[in-house]
Amino acid sequence: MAHATGQSMSRVVTDALRKRYEQIENQRGRASVEEILAIADRAAAHLKRPYADHSELHYGEDGLPK
Repeated sequence: MAHATGQSMSRVVTDALRKRYEQIENQRGRASVEEILAIADRAAAHLKRPYADHSELHYGEDGLPK
């Protein structure tokens, strides 16, 4: 590759390592849509119904904070 690009071997290796590192950093911690939906399904199985309305928890019948 160095010969084909006219760059030094050190430069080609450094660029290749930098590119690979960027790829790894971009992939780290990213979940696919399928993974996120699976997590949501597992979490939903633990929720109790009917759901509480947050306004009922924080506000009285007069609309003022409890």
